[in-house]
Order: sequence, then C-alpha cells, then structure tokens
Amino acid sequence: MICDNSYICKKNGKYGINNTETNKMLVPIQYDDIYAITDDSIELVMNSQVHRFTHKGYRIVNQ
Repeated sequence: MICDNSYICKKNGKYGINNTETNKMLVPIQYDDIYAITDDSIELVMNSQVHRFTHKGYRIVNQ
C-alpha cells in the first residue's frame, strides 16, 4: 500500500498502481521497475527512462 487504498501491482514482471476503492488502475501495468517511492511521488522505469507519478496516479512532468 502506498496511500489511500492505492497499491503497487506486478504482473508478468511489469509494475503499475491500482486503487482498490475505485477498482481502477491509476498507472497501467507497463513499467519495468520501481525506482523510488517518496512521501509525494513514485518513480517508475520504462525503457531506461524514469517517469514520476503522484500517489493518486497523476504524471509529474518537469519543465
């Protein structure tokens, strides 16, 4: 559990984030690895690129 009924899921070696309260995938199961989990974000890796998401599944884009 990472927060508010959201869990990291793993299927066939890939990762994503699911919310059990809404029964919806917040982040699809397509990421190769979990890089870091902090108080305000989760970093997942796909094709050697790190993608940051909030705990509610919103993608964080750096400008």
